[in-house]
Amino acid sequence: MTDLAANRLSEPTAAQDGMGQDGLGRLDLGRNLQLIGSVMTQVMVKRALWSCVLASGLVGLVIASRLWIDEPNFAAAGAVALFSGYVFRRAWLAVGVPLAAMLISDALIGFYSPMLMAGVYGSLALAVALGASARRMDRVHPSVALAGGALAGSIAFFVLSNLFVWLGGGYAKSISGLLECYAMALPFFRNTLASDALFGLGLFGTLA
Repeated sequence: MTDLAANRLSEPTAAQDGMGQDGLGRLDLGRNLQLIGSVMTQVMVKRALWSCVLASGLVGLVIASRLWIDEPNFAAAGAVALFSGYVFRRAWLAVGVPLAAMLISDALIGFYSPMLMAGVYGSLALAVALGASARRMDRVHPSVALAGGALAGSIAFFVLSNLFVWLGGGYAKSISGLLECYAMALPFFRNTLASDALFGLGLFGTLA
């Protein structure tokens, strides 16, 4: 065999070289995709763990405030509802945190009128929606949006909870009876405003 023929046999053809480079490229792409998938999985796991820890802490805060603070309507529920709507992107989790906290604490303290419970739980769900809306207000400074959300949440709780108190009985089914119901609840409204402001500052301060 001549030297020329030997060189032709030993040297890879252009097609073989191209196939080899293509195979290496596919191998590198597969490794990169595997690495990206691994990183994304780790990020998702960390976010899920963070959400679970945060949700548990918020539920615990509401329960503790309702069990240990001996002052009517002074609790962390409203602030936690607003905060949950702001930080949790999944609606079921944002709504579930304050409602689960209320349900557990109600079971420990004692359930009350279903009509009133509907008003209280409904007002907390509305506060969650207000928190989610504040997160999406790009043209408004976050502090302004959150302050407005907190005030609106306090007012919503006052209006809805006492509306259901009036509907549940105890006051005349008339405009004067409704106004009397709201007038009698004004001292409790001060506690609602104070607790929402205090707990809200503490919770949202952690995001600063």
